[in-house]
Amino acid sequence: MVLFQPSGPIIVRVFEEPARETTVVDVLLGSIGLTGLLLVIAALAGLALGGALVWLKKRRGADALEINAQTLELGSTPGKR
Repeated sequence: MVLFQPSGPIIVRVFEEPARETTVVDVLLGSIGLTGLLLVIAALAGLALGGALVWLKKRRGADALEINAQTLELGSTPGKR
């Protein structure tokens, strides 16, 4: 069995692109984008929760979620009721 070997070494050159510089503008645009994304997520979550509460109140009736509290008359005039 004959093995073929190359007569010289094989040289592979790997060219990497230089790393792009991160500027202040890049950081500001990234932070504004992240803030906008969080704002949209918070607005959607608020709308979903608000819609769920309105739906729940309509489903149970208007009086079901109201708290029945006893009114205490704490005035400065004694004996007046």
